[in-house]
Amino acid sequence: GHDFLGEVNRIFEFARDRIVYRRDPFGVERVADIWSTLYALSPDQPEGDCGIKSTFIASCCAILGHKPFFVVIKQSPKQKAFNHVYNAVAIDGELRYFDATPEDRPAGWEAPSWSKFLYSVF
Repeated sequence: GHDFLGEVNRIFEFARDRIVYRRDPFGVERVADIWSTLYALSPDQPEGDCGIKSTFIASCCAILGHKPFFVVIKQSPKQKAFNHVYNAVAIDGELRYFDATPEDRPAGWEAPSWSKFLYSVF
């Protein structure tokens, strides 16, 4: 059989370990096609914020036939807007979570949240 979980884990590990986390500049949301955004500032090192990492994971998973979701959260009750996004992927009928932003967290870890919503990507 095919190791679907292993396949998604490798996508997650690439996003976590090889895409350097960079916040968007204050007041600016960098949006372009995924490859231009990943390599905009450094042609040798992909980088991006949680939205870029999540888009990368969702795109790779969808291309390989997996069902990706965006998970958006508020990390504090005082926040007016959602401030973090990561992925969930349906694998063998089970929803698994992949947050590639923290460099020291494994697949399955989720940031503490005050409010959380899942959005189907495709």
